[in-house]
Parts: sequence; structure tokens; C-alpha cells
Amino acid sequence: MIASNAETTNVTTTAVLDMGTPQAPIIQEQPPIKNKAKNFLTITETAEYLGVCVPTVRRYIRNKELPVFKYHRIVRIPKAELDVFVNNRMN
Repeated sequence: MIASNAETTNVTTTAVLDMGTPQAPIIQEQPPIKNKAKNFLTITETAEYLGVCVPTVRRYIRNKELPVFKYHRIVRIPKAELDVFVNNRMN
């Protein structure tokens, strides 16, 4: 017998997900980095540039081995002075 629209039937449906082949995670593309030369570096950027840890850069600054510009609590290392520092250390 065919059920009419007025009759309710208790039918459960299950959805089957097609897992198929595994897919690589979606990676958002980063915007291209502009090749803009920075004249001043942060302490973290300086540490990465020199290949040392941040406390080492802070020690260079404290011992006045590395000149910095300070504005309130903001500290920046001039790129030109950093290059001089590296050249002096290598000689």
C-alpha cells in the first residue's frame, strides 16, 4: 500500500561520505614579499640576520658593541651599522 502525504513514516536516512583518496590540506598562499630594503631592523630580525639568539643581540647592545636607535621603548638597529659590525667581527 502506498502511503499518502497525510501519513507519516519513520524512515531514517544515513549519509554516506565519499572519503575517496586523501587530499593534501589546503594551504593559503601568502602574498609575495616585496623586495624592499629595510634600513632598520628589530632585535628579533637582527638575531635572525646574525644567526644568534635574541639575548645575544641584547648583550651586544648592552655592551655598546652594536649601535642602536631608541625611541621610548622602541629599539631599532641600523642595517648599515649591522653590516659594519659583521665585517668587524669577521676580521
